[in-house]
Amino acid sequence: MLGTLEITPHIAYHGKVADWACDITAIPPYTTWWEVESGRVRVTTRDGTWNAKPGDWILLPQGVQRRQLIKPGTVLTSLSFRAVWPSGCPVFIHRDPLVARTSPSPGREARLFCREIHRQNGPRKLPLQQQGFSMDGWLVLQAALFSFLGALLRQLSGLGIDMHPDSWGNARLDAVVGDLRRGLKIGPLPYAAWEEQWGVSRATLDRMAVRLLGHSLRAHRDVLLKEEMQRQLLHSSLSAKELSARYGFHDQAHFTRWIRRHTGKTPGGLKQRVL
Repeated sequence: MLGTLEITPHIAYHGKVADWACDITAIPPYTTWWEVESGRVRVTTRDGTWNAKPGDWILLPQGVQRRQLIKPGTVLTSLSFRAVWPSGCPVFIHRDPLVARTSPSPGREARLFCREIHRQNGPRKLPLQQQGFSMDGWLVLQAALFSFLGALLRQLSGLGIDMHPDSWGNARLDAVVGDLRRGLKIGPLPYAAWEEQWGVSRATLDRMAVRLLGHSLRAHRDVLLKEEMQRQLLHSSLSAKELSARYGFHDQAHFTRWIRRHTGKTPGGLKQRVL
């Protein structure tokens, strides 16, 4: 099961925070880890405020709106990534930022990852999806990422923080959600195919989904699709027209209306930069 983990890096750098990122509000579609080398960081969500000073690291949850206030000139090591099980369960289940100071810190491994990007592509802060890598270079980069995540997980375990299990609590629901993720697109859900394959009716599947996921399968598909659109619009070079075709929307206008209804922003508005 551990070999099925889906781990995708998005952004990584070590250096001074860009001026535009010192005071922004965003809902990043990935988990972010920062270590403060100098300066100061303040992160506010609807549930509170967290401060990090030199020597601290902070873990920021995926999908939670935050306002980040970073003292100009602050130097960070930053690594943003997504880690999920095939069932769609996130590896990290925390909903609040976590500020810690541990010895050893995962910062050494994070900086090795950043240096490997610099060695391959130079000092650029572009999202990794917009950079080019050779096969051997990408595998070396993945090894560095796994080393960082191993160090981070050891520290989280020492702090008494558990990871999310690899299941939603029902094997058939896991399989259905896995199908949703692999074939993510707008439109009717394939309940008939699921019933034929798994012997579970639409009503039973939706009852399981509401009990274990907290909402219907259609609502869960919309959550997954919204997160995927945010990732694509932030980090890929695909246009709104290309995304609308890839994910089954009738046309670009339909895509734009759907994005605005689910995020409150236009596709162009979601193309903000986030570190």
